[in-house]
Amino acid sequence: MTHPANAFILMVGDDSVLLLPPVGKEKTAALAAPSHDETDAAPLLAALAKTPKAPVLILADIVAQDYKRESLPPLLSFFDRKKLLARKLAQAFPKTDLKIALDGADGSALFIGVEEKSNVTLWLDRLAPLRNPSGEVSLLPVECAGMLAKLAPVAMQGWGLLLLAHKTGGYRQIVTKNGEIVFTRLTPPLPALASPDTIAETLAQDIQATRAYLSRTGLTEDAPLHLAAILPPPLHQSFTAQNLPVSSRLLFSPREAAARLELTLPPQPDEPACDLVPMLWLQAQTVAQTTLLRPQERAQRLTALIRQAGLIAASFMTVLALSVAASEGLSLWQNDQEAAALRQDVAALESEFEAARHTLAREAEPLNRLRKAIERRRLFSLRNEGPESLIPLIDAVMGPEARAVAMEWKDGTLTLDLRLKDERFIGRLDVVARQEVTRRFDDLLLLMRETLKGYTVSITRYPYPTLPNEVLTNKNQQAKPPLPIATFLIRKEAP
Repeated sequence: MTHPANAFILMVGDDSVLLLPPVGKEKTAALAAPSHDETDAAPLLAALAKTPKAPVLILADIVAQDYKRESLPPLLSFFDRKKLLARKLAQAFPKTDLKIALDGADGSALFIGVEEKSNVTLWLDRLAPLRNPSGEVSLLPVECAGMLAKLAPVAMQGWGLLLLAHKTGGYRQIVTKNGEIVFTRLTPPLPALASPDTIAETLAQDIQATRAYLSRTGLTEDAPLHLAAILPPPLHQSFTAQNLPVSSRLLFSPREAAARLELTLPPQPDEPACDLVPMLWLQAQTVAQTTLLRPQERAQRLTALIRQAGLIAASFMTVLALSVAASEGLSLWQNDQEAAALRQDVAALESEFEAARHTLAREAEPLNRLRKAIERRRLFSLRNEGPESLIPLIDAVMGPEARAVAMEWKDGTLTLDLRLKDERFIGRLDVVARQEVTRRFDDLLLLMRETLKGYTVSITRYPYPTLPNEVLTNKNQQAKPPLPIATFLIRKEAP
């Protein structure tokens, strides 16, 4: 959305138009067009064309705008409330594109619509061919409702009425309740020859009509209504003499109101209207309270935002690519410098080695013969490693379970006969007992494999057949049964 301080503020009324330059623009007075004719509008359009990059924000103060406040069901989710607001807005103003729905602090919603064929749409069409970004419309009654907080702070806790005299459109009434707008009325300008008393009496009658109309919405006769009016000084005496249905009244000239609102009016005499005050008030805000857009302007704005986002993304990717390229280039340069330094070190070492080789050439051959002699001595002095280191480990594995009955060490291989100590396994055994003997030898095999690291351990003979079809026969039936002895083979693993 457009920042009001950076934009031209174009106040469009039913009778005339006023153009205020952006903040920081050279000290030029606001430009006025006395009517909406093309001839009178030409100077304003020419001034806009001189600053094509500055956006234009329309501040609408016309009769052709309608306000409707409705209560909404409570306890709606955010998305459900947005859907309901959109549906009710379309129902309230089906024939216009310039419309908006505003949430209220009390749970109600304010629906606003601007008629399709009005002076606002006329100026939107005139601004479209210009290069200045345009299309945003703000509504003067909503934007200026906040002025009451500084002009009449007591009105923030109840009912307040702000009365503004505008040359562009007439006399605008803005009624608020607890700081939120609830009603607005525009009295067209009276004839130029009308006396101050006539104007004051007309305004008093309109204020009385406003109060009578709002009695149905809670503004009873006993409810206090606080008035703040910005009127030209010639009207003050006549207006003060009127009997108004208000609890308090404060009268300001345009310059007094600007001072109270902390606004700076251009260095020019007081005008018989206060059109500049609401324009300066809007320009001092961070963002407008209302922003209305027609579908074509909304589509153009969305396209511009997408294009701008694309440019930002492209710029970011370009900067990122350049940063990566610079980082990679720096890394390559550093690697090249390190490689050059290493090449210099290698060259220096090769030079030193060559010099040492020439110097020690005579000692090289005797040293070679000495190295060979040392190697032969080492080989011939090696002794064959025996099973001494294995015996304690094997004894720990056997424990009370078994004992060694025979042992043979040959070429790094230990053949070991082990017998189970359990007396139950001596004699002729049935199949179950024989299986138990085999299982115990298998357990000893597993323990030896875990204990004797670097050795291969296996059983080459069991005391009984271990395969399903294996049978041990003995023709001599009177021979003694075999003892529970198994033969283990322990061999050192190849390195």
